[in-house]
Amino acid sequence: MHFLAAFQIDSDETRRAEILRELETCFGTWPHTKALDHAYVVRVPGYGVYENIQLRLLETARAQPEKVFICLTPLMTSGLYHGRMRKEAAEALNTLTDEA
Repeated sequence: MHFLAAFQIDSDETRRAEILRELETCFGTWPHTKALDHAYVVRVPGYGVYENIQLRLLETARAQPEKVFICLTPLMTSGLYHGRMRKEAAEALNTLTDEA
């Protein structure tokens, strides 16, 4: 199973990078890749881990003095991501979303 997490961080570039690193730590050791500058695909074993990550992301976002917005997709068990992205990101996405 996997999901997409996207972030909007209303701050200057330096602070945005700091906050993004904090948000990334919420994924723990679960396999993930940066699809776009503020969008990640995360592979998890099920809803319990997904809900835990969701809570950690919300707590981290709320703890910032800046506005941090988060959008998470529902858990998916298959499917392909379509769009235009770096080759490395597309290859990593294929690995994370391959449920074989």
